[in-house]
Amino acid sequence: MYETSQNQVQPPNIRAPLLWILAPLILGYQAGQHLHLPSITCVSGGVFFALASLWCAFWQSRHWWSGSWMVCFCSAVFLFAWGWHQQKDPVFENRALLQLPPRAVEFTIQVKRIFQQEDKYQRVSGIGRVRDAPDVQSYLIGTDLYFRASPGETKGPFIRKDLLKLNGIVQPVGWQDQGNQNEFQDYLLRTYVFHESQRSIVISRVEPTHAFPRFCHKSNIFFQETLKMDGGKGGDSRSDVLVAMMLGEKNSLSPEQKNAFRQSGTMHLFAISGLHVGIIALALAWFLDFIPMPGWARMLTGLCILFLYVQITGGQPSAVRAFLMVTFLWASRIIMRHSKPFPALVGSAGFILVLDPSQIRELGFQFSYSVVCAILLYGIPLADQLKAWARSPSIEAVPESGRTLLARVRHTMTQKFLLAFAVSFSATMASTFLTIAHFDIATPGAVFLNLFLLGIAGLAIQGGTLSMICGILHLEQLCVAVNGFSKFLIGLMWWMVEMSLHIPGFHQSVEMRQEWLGSMGVLILMALFLACHHWRNYLQLHFFWIPMAGFA
Repeated sequence: MYETSQNQVQPPNIRAPLLWILAPLILGYQAGQHLHLPSITCVSGGVFFALASLWCAFWQSRHWWSGSWMVCFCSAVFLFAWGWHQQKDPVFENRALLQLPPRAVEFTIQVKRIFQQEDKYQRVSGIGRVRDAPDVQSYLIGTDLYFRASPGETKGPFIRKDLLKLNGIVQPVGWQDQGNQNEFQDYLLRTYVFHESQRSIVISRVEPTHAFPRFCHKSNIFFQETLKMDGGKGGDSRSDVLVAMMLGEKNSLSPEQKNAFRQSGTMHLFAISGLHVGIIALALAWFLDFIPMPGWARMLTGLCILFLYVQITGGQPSAVRAFLMVTFLWASRIIMRHSKPFPALVGSAGFILVLDPSQIRELGFQFSYSVVCAILLYGIPLADQLKAWARSPSIEAVPESGRTLLARVRHTMTQKFLLAFAVSFSATMASTFLTIAHFDIATPGAVFLNLFLLGIAGLAIQGGTLSMICGILHLEQLCVAVNGFSKFLIGLMWWMVEMSLHIPGFHQSVEMRQEWLGSMGVLILMALFLACHHWRNYLQLHFFWIPMAGFA
């Protein structure tokens, strides 16, 4: 039986040559965050090791250890990444600047994200990149700033890429509450937004955004209205949850809902990420397969539609990352005639980090790639092994056409349950370090809750997608019916979340001494996964308990 199960379970192909670039790239960025080294030193060292790598590659068969070129190559990438991070993503070197008192200034920002168009005081809030500031605060130029401002005489709505001139008080985040920041201030600091202006006024719109962002904004508003159609019965909280799931509008969630989803470890359902983009990508691929056109044309058409959806939902970093994963996966399928998820994941991560080194400190980036990596490297092999153990020789001996309906249903449900468990278990392993480090909470019960919620959420997302399509076609009555089905599923999800929070030990408060320990734990876990795959043939069944021992 042991030999049979081993022959049936084949380890997935995780060959990804770009790992030799990605791994030292990440380590170089980590070094750049904590240690300052003159750029000329980084470049000089990188050039030296790059030349040494070429020399070793040419002479390795004669004089040197065969892996010497690899060590020199990784060292070169590490030093180049160290210097590149300091150039592209400078962090405040002089922390004394964060202690300066509030100052009334006039400054210009380019809007990156709008949180709320209007509150009860008619103020708009969001995050913008500072483009111009007085000499006394020139250090703000190029950094992100949270603003909450009265629109004054400037007419809204305010859209991403708008260039706004504001006049107000700029201060470090949490200036009046130092050492006792609230949850939102903690979020700003985690995303390296160090300054805020909560008392300001919009003087003018220096430069309005171009047509495409305006189109995306109008489409977002249209889809919000579509998803809230309920046949005149009046909106309810389930509609707000559906909008949050489909369009990433977390502000539509009440504080009670946010707290419940966070404590249950299911807040990931409301960030437009791999789950949402993946489901829509699969639906697009299925639909486009019926259209007679070349493969490359189907790929470009699907990517254009997917890119439009990402931009309509606000172009959030998590959605852009998921879009790039799909792009690399589909492109490899066209170019190489076959595709593997893990190399596509590595390629998209390297592409993002080279273009924008600041992503390395984005919590969403760390969550997204660590979770998907854990699913591919550990969850899928674990699911295959569990399925092999669950197979019954007496049932397998009977052809599928000769099995009873009950036997086929039972077999299918067992296989899907084991896959969902393995995926949920591996995702929880990867996310636990970061959850504890940044939120001081551990949710071991989320392993079982996500078994059911992921499937229900997938159906709700499919329903929301169908509703938006019906909205485009002006099929209002069908929108109402589909929204009713989606809201029923959301109500079921909310009931399950509320019930789970009453289970003793479902979530626990856990504190980690330093936040960087969470990222370090994830890196060690990923390295352990890769090492276990490298020696998979020797480890055999030990492959599955070694990562769990390292996690514990």
